[in-house]
Amino acid sequence: MDYILLVIFILLSGYYSGLEMGIYCLNRVRLQHRVDRGWRTARILVRHLRKPQVLLCTILVGNNVVNFVASAVFTRLLENRTSLIQTELFTTIILSPILLVFAEVTPKNLFRQRSDRLLYNLAPTLDISHKLFYPVVVLLKYASKIPFIFSKRSRKEDYTFLNPKRLMYFFSEWRQDGALSRYQNLMTRNILRLGRVPLNGVMIQAKDVVSVPYNVEINKLSKLIRNKPYSRLPVYGEDKTKIIGTINLLEFLSTYKKGDKVEQFVSDATYLDENLSVDEALFALQKSRQRMGIVVDKSNRTRGIVTIKDLVEEIVGELAVW
Repeated sequence: MDYILLVIFILLSGYYSGLEMGIYCLNRVRLQHRVDRGWRTARILVRHLRKPQVLLCTILVGNNVVNFVASAVFTRLLENRTSLIQTELFTTIILSPILLVFAEVTPKNLFRQRSDRLLYNLAPTLDISHKLFYPVVVLLKYASKIPFIFSKRSRKEDYTFLNPKRLMYFFSEWRQDGALSRYQNLMTRNILRLGRVPLNGVMIQAKDVVSVPYNVEINKLSKLIRNKPYSRLPVYGEDKTKIIGTINLLEFLSTYKKGDKVEQFVSDATYLDENLSVDEALFALQKSRQRMGIVVDKSNRTRGIVTIKDLVEEIVGELAVW
């Protein structure tokens, strides 16, 4: 009978060890999909996953209890055949490797590879374990809060669960499951990195920018822009490194008359610090309702220009036509 009990408790130890690994490896996207389809076992798993501290305590308590009982049973098998010292020695030498192989390594590898199959089958047993160890779990739950009472850290300190690194992991998982297409996955990754891309990495350098002086003659300007595929041009004052505004070429070509001056068509420019990130620049242009921004340094000297097209391409990729 003792041998049967020993085998049962070793299997139970493997069950709790595997359960712990399976919880971490469980596919959350597939889990939510099965909840939406009405799977009872999926709803059980979600209910327990909503209280991760309680779930983890339940698994750890169960694992420690069955390991302790397995050791006690094994000790009882040996105590009538060996001395006390030999019993403790044999328990350590014989039982520890058995528990390591059959109650730790093997079940964890099994649950890691087949967590989506095994956890749904074993979900009802989570309810049994939860009810069985609930009093101990409650004590552990409140005991774990004791250090924070004496800690100087604020209880209101925020913990960011969905940081960009974690979101990247979720996007990769959704891509593998077919929830996101390859292009959607690329776009979401590009959006997450916008805050780390500075404007000076995407702008058109000042030396490559076609600009016009504010006092250019109307006829010269009209001839210049007819051969250029631009919808807007920066306008500079006495110093070419000081952009004073922009001119909407489509508006200019459709409304200008003889005797008009270029100054009449110049609108205020939106200036963007070269150290701004792409997402901040997008917001600034959206707020000012401009399609072009002038990138400047700390001395307000023009470093280049950037358009909405340049910024959007950081998300969707190269756009041949805008």
